[in-house]
Amino acid sequence: MTTGRAREQAVAGLLKVEAEDIRQAMCNRLITAGTDVMVKPETQEKANQARDALGKVLYSKLFDYIVTCVNTALRLKSDTVTMQVSVLDIFGFEVFQVNHFEQFCINYANEKLQLHFNHFNFMLERALYAREGIELVESDFVDNSACVELIENKGWGIQAILDDVCIMPKGDDKQFLERLMQTQQVKSHGHFGASKQRFETFVVNHYAGSVAYTTNDFCEKNKDLLAVDLVQMMQKSKSKFFAQLFENQATDVAPARPGRKGGGGGGSVAYKSVSATFKTDLASLMDAINKADPHFVRCVNPNSQKKAQLFENQKAVEQLRSLAV
Repeated sequence: MTTGRAREQAVAGLLKVEAEDIRQAMCNRLITAGTDVMVKPETQEKANQARDALGKVLYSKLFDYIVTCVNTALRLKSDTVTMQVSVLDIFGFEVFQVNHFEQFCINYANEKLQLHFNHFNFMLERALYAREGIELVESDFVDNSACVELIENKGWGIQAILDDVCIMPKGDDKQFLERLMQTQQVKSHGHFGASKQRFETFVVNHYAGSVAYTTNDFCEKNKDLLAVDLVQMMQKSKSKFFAQLFENQATDVAPARPGRKGGGGGGSVAYKSVSATFKTDLASLMDAINKADPHFVRCVNPNSQKKAQLFENQKAVEQLRSLAV
């Protein structure tokens, strides 16, 4: 048995599905036109994307399941009101030689958290100045709300444009970039720019510095939907555990505008893009933080080699700048 077939059999055994079903679902696509059903062979790139999408969905669902189990086990049985202490290990601002959709999401989260940090500390400073009888110059307040608006504005923000392009039948990364450059509110925004060094990129001027994002795979990663064949395969798994995990899984069958119902096909449910889901989750996190009495600990990683007694000055300076210190 070849290595590929052996791995296929191993995965099928773990998921309690047929190996042939895995191969067919990843390497072929069922296309329904009226009453006719056609089988279209997928390219290697599309098959790899289907494999990766299944892996990510499995990871996400298993992670959510474990979190639910832990929260259920820790939940108090009585109605006694208690204090709750939560620890949030926030994202680190990321900027690499090439920055992708993942860095865009992480840095968006950093902008939101930094906005909260700025406002919270400004309120503390204002209270302190009032107690000391000192006049406060409010123009000294560092406000990054304009950058947050550039990203998440519902009408013309980067996320909204990305979602609009993703629901177009032939929407792709090229159209996404063109829409960004053609939208007046975006192209004239002080926190947005075009990269002069590289094509297929756009620049966001974050609080910690400017980051050039390549648009390659932005649309594909934002949709990140499973083919209906893969969903149906998992729903037919002999394992009740996996079958239940995929009961309400969204598929890539004609997704409508994010948050609305998708087109026909088994297993199709309301479609929500990755960026829209990330935005909703981040909003829930911010609501929880805003209701709490926060305390902040700024951490600096001394070196990239994970060694003791080693302090890289340049790395420390870069992190302090990213923390807006």
